[in-house]
Amino acid sequence: MRNTICPICEEGKLIEVNKKTLLEFSNPGKIVVESTVSECNRCGEILLSEKQSA
Repeated sequence: MRNTICPICEEGKLIEVNKKTLLEFSNPGKIVVESTVSECNRCGEILLSEKQSA
């Protein structure tokens, strides 16, 4: 895992975090979606991580 500079504030480092999002529907019920995002440790901006395979 490498640290990248935040494109928003250009000072902080982006760190990968796992976010769990709870989606509620009337039918069939609740679904938990897990996704990996990058969060800046300075300005708190959250960016979606794009996994790229070489």
